[in-house]
Amino acid sequence: MPGPHTAAEDPFPYIAGAKRGSVPPFRIAHGSADCVVPVQHSRDLLAALTKAGAAATLTVLPGAGHEDPAFMRTQWEPTLAVLDRVFRM
Repeated sequence: MPGPHTAAEDPFPYIAGAKRGSVPPFRIAHGSADCVVPVQHSRDLLAALTKAGAAATLTVLPGAGHEDPAFMRTQWEPTLAVLDRVFRM
């Protein structure tokens, strides 16, 4: 998250303290040209989730900025596929 934030807003202690297998799957998408949130934040999140045993993926969209329309064009279908797989009953 950009700017200052409180310790309660930091997800990393929650992820590190989670019981193995209790962290839900994550699908992270980040633009390589995001000038609001550094792509390293998403890489760090992926590493923490993976270390906690979560199923997590990161897609970095080359040249995409923050809230770039490229996300809807390229990430909608893969996101729906993950949701379908996770919530299929």
